[in-house]
Amino acid sequence: MQAGRRTLASDMFTRPIALSMIAAAAVLVAPGSADADVTAYADAVKAKTNDYYRAWSISKLTTWKVGKKCWEKIVAPEGRILDLTSFMTREIAGYAKQVTGDDWATIEGSGMSEKEANKAKLEPMVTAFRQKFSLAVSIDGDDCDASHDPLWMQYVMHAVEAVNAKPPAAGKAFIAIDVSSKTKQFSIAASKDGATFKISAPKEIASAKWQDELGRVFAQAAKKK
Repeated sequence: MQAGRRTLASDMFTRPIALSMIAAAAVLVAPGSADADVTAYADAVKAKTNDYYRAWSISKLTTWKVGKKCWEKIVAPEGRILDLTSFMTREIAGYAKQVTGDDWATIEGSGMSEKEANKAKLEPMVTAFRQKFSLAVSIDGDDCDASHDPLWMQYVMHAVEAVNAKPPAAGKAFIAIDVSSKTKQFSIAASKDGATFKISAPKEIASAKWQDELGRVFAQAAKKK
C-alpha cells in the first residue's frame, strides 16, 4: 500500500479479457475489512438519508481505496459526494430487489420506531447480498474532485445504474473501478460469465463516449445465457 493511502471496506460487445485480469478483479471486488473509515462513511450516509439499508450498502457491499484528502471530501456532511451516494445506494437496493425479491426500503419502513424494530431483520439481507454484488473503487493520489458532478463518481454512478437497469444474466455483479491519472482512455472488460466487470478510467479528462462503452458492455452481459 502506498504511503498516505488507505483501503476502505469497502449498450456493447465485451472485449477479450485475460484470465489474470479477471482474477485481479475478483480479488479487488471482495468486500474489505470493517475499517473505521468506511464505518464513518456509512454513518455519514445514515445521517444524510436516515436509512439503515443505504448505510449498510456502503459498509457491507463496497470497498474504497483513496487518499486522505479525498476521503475527507467523501464524508464531508454537506459535501456533494454524500448526495450522490444516497442515489447510488438506492440503485444498489433496486438491483437487490430484482435479484432477491427483497425490497429493502419497504422492509426497513419509514418511521424511526419502525426502522429500529426492523433493522435486525434487514441487516442480514444486506450482508447476504455481498454474494451477489460488490463494488470496489480505487482513486490514485491523495486528493480527488468533489465538485457538483465529479468524473470519478460519474463512473461509479453509471456502473451501478447500468446494473440496475440491465441486470447481468449471471444474477450477480462484481464491479471494480480503477481511476488513475496515468490512464488516458476509458476501458471496460467483462468476465466470460458476465458477472465481473473491470473498469479502468482517466482521473482528470473523460474519454469520448465512455458512457456508451460502459452501457454496451452491461447490455451484452444482460443478454448472456
